[in-house]
Amino acid sequence: MNSRPAPLFRSSGQPGYSNQISSDPQCIAARKLEREIEVCFTPIACTVQTPEGVVHARAGDAIVTGTAGERWRVSRARFPHKYRPVPPTVAGESGRYVSLPNRILAVPMTQTFDVLLADGVSRLNGRAGEWLVDYGDGSLGIVSEAIFASTYRIVDCWEPNGASPSRTTRTVDRRTDQIPAAVLGTTAAGSIVASDPGRCRPPPTVR
Repeated sequence: MNSRPAPLFRSSGQPGYSNQISSDPQCIAARKLEREIEVCFTPIACTVQTPEGVVHARAGDAIVTGTAGERWRVSRARFPHKYRPVPPTVAGESGRYVSLPNRILAVPMTQTFDVLLADGVSRLNGRAGEWLVDYGDGSLGIVSEAIFASTYRIVDCWEPNGASPSRTTRTVDRRTDQIPAAVLGTTAAGSIVASDPGRCRPPPTVR
């Protein structure tokens, strides 16, 4: 008996969050933490080998190297909305940049899945335990649990009817609780808490 094909999530290339992701009951909202990264703007079209698959880059696109040595591509058009230069780096030139605290939606995946990037060519392969991320600009991505935990912060959840955001926290045990470790945070007192993924909803303005 043939196994089912992995579900495919397509980047739209249009501004706004995907209804497919924002309506998922496990969807959470998070913000990117400010982290310095190394950037090289490629002068020619090339490919970038990532853990999730081969990504095609056009001349002028940014090839980014993260804190864990992971590499990915960001289009030239979207790059200024995601990163700012760290002096003495000049905007638009290769060098050190820092990520902006942009808001994203994400779903912790429980099965293998594929993501088609906005270029319509590059296809990524995700595994159970990784995060499907919607950047809100028409692009989707895959982030490992470890990298998600070190580069994103879970933020207040949004109610589906547009009401004020609410946050539900509860003490959990990493050994027995089923919430992914990346969702877990630490309070000032040091106890482990988690936002309830079932209550997380996106803002009402989705495409």
